[in-house]
Amino acid sequence: MNGPKHARSTTKGRTYQHPVTGETAWSVTTIMDAALPKPALVGWAARMVAEYAVANHSRLEALLQGVRLQKDGDARLVVSDPSAVDAAVDWLKGAPYRDKQRKADIGTAIHQRIEARILGTPMPEPPEELAPRLAHFEAFERAFRPEWLLSEATVWNRTEAYAGTLDWIARIGRHVVLGDTKSGKDVYPEVAIQLAAYQRAEFVLMPDGTEEPMPATEGACVLHLTDDGYRLVPVHVTEDTYRTFLHCREMFRWADEFSKRSLGLDLTGPDGVDWTFAQTIGRAA
Repeated sequence: MNGPKHARSTTKGRTYQHPVTGETAWSVTTIMDAALPKPALVGWAARMVAEYAVANHSRLEALLQGVRLQKDGDARLVVSDPSAVDAAVDWLKGAPYRDKQRKADIGTAIHQRIEARILGTPMPEPPEELAPRLAHFEAFERAFRPEWLLSEATVWNRTEAYAGTLDWIARIGRHVVLGDTKSGKDVYPEVAIQLAAYQRAEFVLMPDGTEEPMPATEGACVLHLTDDGYRLVPVHVTEDTYRTFLHCREMFRWADEFSKRSLGLDLTGPDGVDWTFAQTIGRAA
């Protein structure tokens, strides 16, 4: 599955561009990633690197086999093969990203199957390692009998200047719900902020650039898939939660726009100082 049709990747994250009007908007997840602290990620990344090094110690030993520490004329320690050390470090640094990509591949496989359900097209053949989670996905379908209504749809809020790609909307029982599929270790509260933003989008941006009204949904949930089973977790997307997202957006705007105009030119003396910063900011920008 390719990325969202109207999305563009930048060094700062994902943006969306409207193919008809040309307007752009930052993605919901990019806004949240920039504004919400994630202290647990530091520990997770360190643990991933350590576990990867232990699990692959033979390869690590091979990478560093020819490396020796020796002293130069000033009795300083020198690495005999810095390039080999750099290669080993880069290999280990990539461990968290490889794990993240693997989880993204699981999500992609699930989304492909939902799209196939909606479009009535043949199911794509999944990689063998994903078979347990896809089996649990099929068990979820048998138990809850969702009527898939929308999948991988770009949604946009023009008033608040954001866009995003929701996972799916389905009718489950008597209710139409907005859903997100997760395949990580757990379901975290921040997903409520993401789904609140999607639920309050103003329209769905279709692949051809036309705009359709955002479907009304009565609730939200996360389908959490692991190798051991599945959970369908209700998510409360209240107005307070949506206001939290808007606060995130303002924090993102601060970093992306306003912070660049916050400092004036260096002052050289007390005379003629404009403490409103209007003139110095204007010259510095």
